[in-house]
Amino acid sequence: MCDICADFSELLNNFSDHDKINRLDGSDLPLLKKKEIDHVFTFIHTWIQRQCFCCFRDPKNYEKFHLITQSIILLVVKQLKAYKGQDVIESDTSQNEDVKKSGKDGGSEVKIVEVTDEKIGSDEDKGEEKEENKEKIKPAVVEEEKKDVWTIQDMEKLLHFLSKVFLLNFPLYAAYKQSLQTKMEELTQQEVTVLSNFCDVHDLEIPIHLLRNVCLFCRSGGVEAMTACFEHQTLPLPVAHAIISVVCNLKLWLNFRSIMQLFIPLRSKVLRYMCNMADKDLRSQGIKAMADFMWSAVKDPMDSPVQFDRDGLDLAFKYFTSSTLTMRLAGVSQINSHINMFNEMCNSENIMEVENVGQSLAAWLIDNNIISHIFGPNLHVEVIKQSHV
Repeated sequence: MCDICADFSELLNNFSDHDKINRLDGSDLPLLKKKEIDHVFTFIHTWIQRQCFCCFRDPKNYEKFHLITQSIILLVVKQLKAYKGQDVIESDTSQNEDVKKSGKDGGSEVKIVEVTDEKIGSDEDKGEEKEENKEKIKPAVVEEEKKDVWTIQDMEKLLHFLSKVFLLNFPLYAAYKQSLQTKMEELTQQEVTVLSNFCDVHDLEIPIHLLRNVCLFCRSGGVEAMTACFEHQTLPLPVAHAIISVVCNLKLWLNFRSIMQLFIPLRSKVLRYMCNMADKDLRSQGIKAMADFMWSAVKDPMDSPVQFDRDGLDLAFKYFTSSTLTMRLAGVSQINSHINMFNEMCNSENIMEVENVGQSLAAWLIDNNIISHIFGPNLHVEVIKQSHV
């Protein structure tokens, strides 16, 4: 067995047979140490290049790998929920047992302080009591130092891993397909019902483990947690881009109802976040790709209700008012796209709904002085040629 597989195999062996996944709420999932997660990252990165199957000679390792994957999914969700716009993420995610211990110690420390304040009268006794407090606090400090400290950079790595989990070439799915392939008809009706809450379970080619991971992430509030992250303008751009990569892959497996309930609110927050970016940040290639994904998402799903996309237009206007010609042309292109979509609606949708959208679109064009911007101080023949206003 190769060195990389040996480390990962040792990690798999640490999960005993009684460690089971509760498929309904994931409450039985163990949480991994930071060092153990690094082993998983190394294995995933190496496996994509080498595709070595020596770890999976034991069929039980498939389920253990799935257990580890779902553990990391829950860890990512908790990290996202704990993010408050700071570089260090304050969370008890990785050390539940330590928190319980420190909670007990913390309770005894509080009691000592209360007794000291109320019943110790002499300065000499107070001094002795303080010394005792220091002695009892020291173990707690040592315990605290053992905890994993999670930073925003660590969360970015977790998000990159999560984006791979939602792809068909993830090692668990690829290796499992080579040997064991769970069929949809082998699932219980209860699990099919749970999976269908978020996914389309009619495609028999989609790995069952993939659907389970998508369902776990959505059920545990992962999409809502990502949405909340964009409320903090201090969210670093690489992390924002990593979140969108997760969303892009996750959206492939969501059913229509889940897209409408989960993705649409997220899209609005992301667009508002991007509207507040500096011009130099919007020019970066990664952010432009993010903007294109958010703009194109308004056309999908096709059966979505007719509505005025103010957030998408506001970001287009942000690009349109840039000093860079390339960005201005991108903004014009998106404004044109919204006008063309409205023209298509006129031939196929309810008249009243189309009129409301048309009035909102016309008001937006007037309020933002689009015509004045086209023929204003930054007049450029290419902008005029590409404008459909």
